[in-house]
Amino acid sequence: QSIVAGTVPQRLYVASGNTVVFYATLAGSSTPCTGMPTGNVGSMATDGYNVWVSFAANGISMTNTSSTVLGAYITGTDTFNKIKYAKGRLMGAVDNKMYNFITGGTAASGLLFTHPNTGWRWVGFAGGQNHIYAAGYAGQTSLIYKTSIKTDATALDAPTVAAELPEGEVVTALDSYLGYVLIGTTTGFRFASSDTNGNLVVGPLIEVGQVDAFASQGRFVWFSYKNIDATSTGIGRMDIGTQIATNQPAWASDLIVTAQ
Repeated sequence: QSIVAGTVPQRLYVASGNTVVFYATLAGSSTPCTGMPTGNVGSMATDGYNVWVSFAANGISMTNTSSTVLGAYITGTDTFNKIKYAKGRLMGAVDNKMYNFITGGTAASGLLFTHPNTGWRWVGFAGGQNHIYAAGYAGQTSLIYKTSIKTDATALDAPTVAAELPEGEVVTALDSYLGYVLIGTTTGFRFASSDTNGNLVVGPLIEVGQVDAFASQGRFVWFSYKNIDATSTGIGRMDIGTQIATNQPAWASDLIVTAQ
């Protein structure tokens, strides 16, 4: 996994297994972070300065672009499979539980919502125009929930469903860019906007195979191709400035390699 934080100079943080390193320049060598607990890295998030890293059975650690040390942020033995900084809040997921943190502490202090289906698994979070979105699935059923910041900014409202995917189309990733919400699934990706109530207006399925990640810059959004065919993997690119129809951006293959 990788994530960029900082202004000038920026740092590129890269995690592999239990190790987190950063590059101050792309041409330079990496610098290892210290203070890491045991357990492999599950997810990383940043607000541009602070960097949070989840470790298996060891909660969440935090560092920043002025430090090389990872210190405990959320203590305990929870395994956060996904964390994301969205609209000024650090969101986290452990199995069917959704968390929201604005300060460090224990996992229990940030528990926002426990899905009643114990087989439910959250896969991602995204900040929309006025809401935070969370996507998850159980079996062949996928839903995207929405929550908003309370008027006193102390907490988030109870999540409610903002969109539902067709049965059998399993959500694999969620991200946002310039107010739009990006949805990756086992069969491709969808592009969505929100209505006045924060519900998602989901565009048609772009069938490109499983999409697990997005990255955005300028008017473009790149997305991952996972095993496009028997021999190829790579990334595609959508142009959100060119809409073929409502919530249907133009797209094309970008970089492809002969590998799985």
